[in-house]
Amino acid sequence: MSVNYESILISSGVVSPVEQLQIKWLGARQPSLHWESHGNQGNSRESDLSWIVVYNPDQGIAEEFIGEAFRRSQYQTLTLSPRLNLEGTYLYISFYRVLPRNKRRFSDSVCIRLGT
Repeated sequence: MSVNYESILISSGVVSPVEQLQIKWLGARQPSLHWESHGNQGNSRESDLSWIVVYNPDQGIAEEFIGEAFRRSQYQTLTLSPRLNLEGTYLYISFYRVLPRNKRRFSDSVCIRLGT
């Protein structure tokens, strides 16, 4: 059996997803993610927060980065743990919004492969 990790959604919802995602490496373990923000149009809000999960299925290791960037900032830099083997690692990113009573609404996640 084979799993296509790039087609898996780890979140799904009505919030507008990440658009035009690009990755630039600042260092061996520091990816910088860049995206477009369309402000407060449609289901997009400048105050939406990022949710990122980095996952290596061979190792069974995941790292999570919650709410460290707003949609309006249009970028986020991560520092990945040295225990994570970047080969075969996937990065999932989505946005979420906190509603009254701490309820959260998410976007569909977007996946990119970090290592070959």
